[in-house]
Amino acid sequence: MPVTCDATDFAYIKASTLSSNGRQFTDEFGRTLSLRGLNVGGDTKLPSSVSPDGKLSFVGRPFPLEEARERLEQMKACGVGMLRWLVTWEALEHRAPGIYDDDYITYLIAAWKIAKDLGLLVFIDIHQDVWGRHSGGSGAPEWTFELAGLDVTKLRETHAASLLSEEEKGELGVDAGPSGRLWPTNYSKFAVGTMFTLFFAGSTFAPSFEHTKFPGENIQDILQKYYIRALSHLARRLKKAKLTNVVGWDLMNEPHHGWIGLKDLRKYNEDKELHLGAMPTAVEGMYLAAGIPMSVPYYERSWPHPTRKTGTRLMNKECVSVWMEERKDIWRAERVWDVNGTGTPSLLKPTYFTKDPRTGAEIDFRRDFYAPFVQKLTTELRSILGPDTWIFLEPVPNESPKWIVPDEGLGKVCYAPHWYDLRVLFEKEFSPKVSFNVQALSNGSRNLLAHTYFGLNGLLKNYTTQFKTFVDDLRHFPINTPVLIGETGVPFDQNDRHGYKTGDWTLPSQQLEAMLGAMEKNLILNYTLWTYSAGNNGPETAGDKWNLEDLSLISQHSSVKDLNGGAHEGIYDNLRAADVFIRPYAPKVAGEVKAMSWDPKKKLFKLVFMPNVVKDEEDYGRRITEVFIPRIHFPKGLKLIERAGKEKKIVLEPEIKYGDITQDQTVYYMHEVGQDLVTLEFSDPEHEVEEKSAVSWTLVLTLILPLLVLLLALRSRD
Repeated sequence: MPVTCDATDFAYIKASTLSSNGRQFTDEFGRTLSLRGLNVGGDTKLPSSVSPDGKLSFVGRPFPLEEARERLEQMKACGVGMLRWLVTWEALEHRAPGIYDDDYITYLIAAWKIAKDLGLLVFIDIHQDVWGRHSGGSGAPEWTFELAGLDVTKLRETHAASLLSEEEKGELGVDAGPSGRLWPTNYSKFAVGTMFTLFFAGSTFAPSFEHTKFPGENIQDILQKYYIRALSHLARRLKKAKLTNVVGWDLMNEPHHGWIGLKDLRKYNEDKELHLGAMPTAVEGMYLAAGIPMSVPYYERSWPHPTRKTGTRLMNKECVSVWMEERKDIWRAERVWDVNGTGTPSLLKPTYFTKDPRTGAEIDFRRDFYAPFVQKLTTELRSILGPDTWIFLEPVPNESPKWIVPDEGLGKVCYAPHWYDLRVLFEKEFSPKVSFNVQALSNGSRNLLAHTYFGLNGLLKNYTTQFKTFVDDLRHFPINTPVLIGETGVPFDQNDRHGYKTGDWTLPSQQLEAMLGAMEKNLILNYTLWTYSAGNNGPETAGDKWNLEDLSLISQHSSVKDLNGGAHEGIYDNLRAADVFIRPYAPKVAGEVKAMSWDPKKKLFKLVFMPNVVKDEEDYGRRITEVFIPRIHFPKGLKLIERAGKEKKIVLEPEIKYGDITQDQTVYYMHEVGQDLVTLEFSDPEHEVEEKSAVSWTLVLTLILPLLVLLLALRSRD
């Protein structure tokens, strides 16, 4: 029998019975749920195969179907209850508009059926990064660029996107992905700015658009129509398969506003938009795309400002145009810019994307573009799957959540923001001695000292402060909006690949511990860590297989294989930081959680909750709390201290079911009818936890200080 975890068995949950109470998820019995798990997975952004004639397949992403049960069982044994499963628009509809890859969807359904058998919940993440693979990221199919008139083979030459040349990839020695570590800079580049602007607001800002295959339709309507139809096709297949464990949809990963609302086409906000390498402004990008050479600013890494301008670079010396033959330059057609009589480009409308060109009214991205899209897509999905389908929404990291707040009446919505220590993520350098609140600095603060923290305690305080902003963000949302951190994680190739070279993964483990501890301090019970990439085999083969990222908690690299020893029936094989992300928690609490924390040094898990009010002692569903007690931390048994009101009870071997009994790593606790606040403390019986002294230090100081003052006064007389 494989090791598993009964506490994270959510087979009884479906969208209609998954509810919320304030900022937490609840089940049909009124129990507070902690939905913790993983993103599956980073390499899903890329095709599993490309034929010689260019045909794509995503079947087998994130792992071959024959491996699915073993991998999902491993996740379950690690306490995973929720999976954020990546699916890209390209994977669904890469051939042409309206032609779907049903082989891939059949694969997905088979994998999700296995997850259902294991009691794992799934929400589908329609993933994108900087629009699509051809602009340096993932997400949209190639034909979307062609629909706009962009020749994807010319994006690099025109610097419409930062893309690695074959020579640059060869120098790196691995398949570094389309853009390598420069991929986030593409949010400020022409291709991405154009595509997101057209997707959300083409009818407003590109009303002159024409396409012979779609007469009378604007590109915004065409793109959104096919996006929604692709997701609807998947939804109908889901309904037919009766996959009730798929409880929701992340409608678009980190949706970007493109140029919508950009106050001046001649400048970007360097605090929020990563500037690295050659960085044309929006209008310079328009000129370059039209085949006009431009000398553009060039940025290099620095500190405390993340980058600094070090010079300029002449781009597009060959005068290549990104526009396909017989297709119009969209922005020149709208008279955003033009060429004067001397052949010099001239910006005509620097604030073009701040007002509706037809009415002159100020535009609001959320109100005018994003919210209507979310409403339209949500309505379509729920018309197929039912009104209880959950919708997960998040902004781009470090952006305000105000522009993704749903309209009232949207129903079941979860705020699912992403958080990374952006300095560590992009520089791949981490020190436990000093850390910075990059979130505050990127929002414009220049008080470096106030946002600098020292030591591991300082790191925890730093991250706690940053995660608190997500709890504070809820004031913008409807009352019953739970929080789930959709992405957070650490780069395991940090510090010049120290872990790979030495087999010592202490540094990324320390960073991850601070992240998880910070969420616990903020009572953020729900998260899906980034990421589980089954194909990760270390930096020699490009880590997670996408743009040199290496955040996977699993790796086949030789430095990881024996990291956790062989004493746990293989459930921790190839896992990094297993003793950090596998931690005790209570997936189902029969009441309102007041505190839930794990102290790895003391080997102490503490749960405090106000029990559900029950009138009938046989109302077991509302009385039973289920706690995940991982054997990696408690290999020799368990000590439980139960505090109910003023009473304290010590149980050396509570009803724990793993080891020699069964394999489910679960403790069940049932509170009494009428019971008051409950505190449960689980610890290793061989690891003594010091009781806090009942003596008040304030009282001690109150008694001692007057005596010290008196002694000093007597000595001064002498």
